[in-house]
Amino acid sequence: MKLLRCLPFVALLLSTGISRAQSNNDKLIEFKAIAKTRNADSVLMRTTAFIDKYPYTKTDTAFDKSNWIDYARMYQTVGILTSIKKDLSTYKKYVASAPFNSLATIWYKAVEIPYEHQKSSTAEEVLPWARLLMQRIEEFKDGKPVESPNISTDEWDKMFSGVYANSSALYADILLHVKQYKEGLYYAEIAQQRAQYKKAPLNEVYSMLLKETGNTARMKETLIKSMQQNQASPAVIAMLKEQYIQENKKAEGFDAYISGLKDNTLTGKLEAKVKESMINQELPEFKAESNRGEMVSLKAQKGKVVVLDFFASWCAPCKEAFPGMDMVRQKYLNDKNVVFYFVDTQERRPDYKEYVAKYLKDHNFSFTVLFDADAKLGKSFGVGAIPHKMVIDPNGKLRFSEVGYMGSPSELSDEISMMIELSRKSK
Repeated sequence: MKLLRCLPFVALLLSTGISRAQSNNDKLIEFKAIAKTRNADSVLMRTTAFIDKYPYTKTDTAFDKSNWIDYARMYQTVGILTSIKKDLSTYKKYVASAPFNSLATIWYKAVEIPYEHQKSSTAEEVLPWARLLMQRIEEFKDGKPVESPNISTDEWDKMFSGVYANSSALYADILLHVKQYKEGLYYAEIAQQRAQYKKAPLNEVYSMLLKETGNTARMKETLIKSMQQNQASPAVIAMLKEQYIQENKKAEGFDAYISGLKDNTLTGKLEAKVKESMINQELPEFKAESNRGEMVSLKAQKGKVVVLDFFASWCAPCKEAFPGMDMVRQKYLNDKNVVFYFVDTQERRPDYKEYVAKYLKDHNFSFTVLFDADAKLGKSFGVGAIPHKMVIDPNGKLRFSEVGYMGSPSELSDEISMMIELSRKSK
């Protein structure tokens, strides 16, 4: 009798197991179909249908893991494709339920790239997309997400705070430019709690928001801390100079003032880094056309320190480094023994000369550009990744060769200045 009473329960278990196995089999078939799809519209349609049919909150995680079914990547696909298509309605629906581990990538692709790097979207245009994503990020303030049950509380706190702070920094910038100053200040302070004045772009945004909200004392404190960390943009230095003139009734002594603000320990570390990176290499001769219609050669620069900045129109970090390079260029503007050339290399667009001319005009950069679209000059100098900065001594020897940009205009200006002074003295 007991065995007979158990049979319906056993049958139910077997039925449930068969049903789940069948569901997982269907799920895998549909997932593989997405992977084989190449048309963007079809990928979006199939991915949203998959998410709707098989919600990640009810999924068989062991099955997903063994079959490489990645919900975060699927939500990223939806977020990215809908932002490209400007389909805010679909974007809103899926961002509102997106797992946490998909959000940083969606933010980068849908907000950061078009707004900060490509400059293809204005603050007004990107705000609706950023706001929906920020709202979703903030829904995770109170605890670990269901898709990450096994990480520790400390690991989760570190993960969340990193994503929240990084997103808040750019969100504050967007809000600044749409004149929503009070809300912008709220997010800038969240980002600054983590950054501690060690990010120049955030320092600029934070200072401007403090100014716009009438927080003059805190603004001055931020400007000073920015200089102490050597994380200052030209705008921050201009604001600090304005404060200095108001208090001293003159501009005289300002350069010494900001130099005195910088942390001696950080300056010492930068000097040590620069000295350690000094090299002594022969360079081949080059000739290149400039944007001023002249042919420039290395041989003709003998007796001068030559600074080369290799960039391209498509390279966001290259252009982000321009303010710092312009700061140091202007420092040596009246020194005939120091010259700066910005080498436009590795170009992909046919109208690169027109693009570069417009970009420099729009940003008020008076650079002498050398054209190296086919990268022959760059390759002969060993240039691969860009931005790539080189400093050549008066004898034509390569003394410094640095790749990348760390994000601070004032620090970059100091670094190149140190390289120039060391190169002057080389024999």
